[in-house]
Amino acid sequence: MGYYTITLHHNIEGQVHWRTVNRRSTLFMHLSMPWKRTNPELKTGYVVKLKSAFVKETEYRLFKTKEGAWFQDARGRVEVKEPVSLAIKQAIEDHERQ
Repeated sequence: MGYYTITLHHNIEGQVHWRTVNRRSTLFMHLSMPWKRTNPELKTGYVVKLKSAFVKETEYRLFKTKEGAWFQDARGRVEVKEPVSLAIKQAIEDHERQ
């Protein structure tokens, strides 16, 4: 678990909390054959709270896979497409490169 702050355009500040998310895939085969192991999906989950002088505090949740793909849900179905989410993603990647 970690914490840092990022700044976006128009003086918007974001508090980023991150941790590793372990999601196990449960298949029907696992229920009928419990001796088989499930494949855990390790992702990094980010909870970003944005603050601004003009806008109320908003919260965004983003998930990053080991391969570098970004999603808005833990299952990996909704890709990051919103402009604010893309700006948050870029700010997080810039911070992690430093």
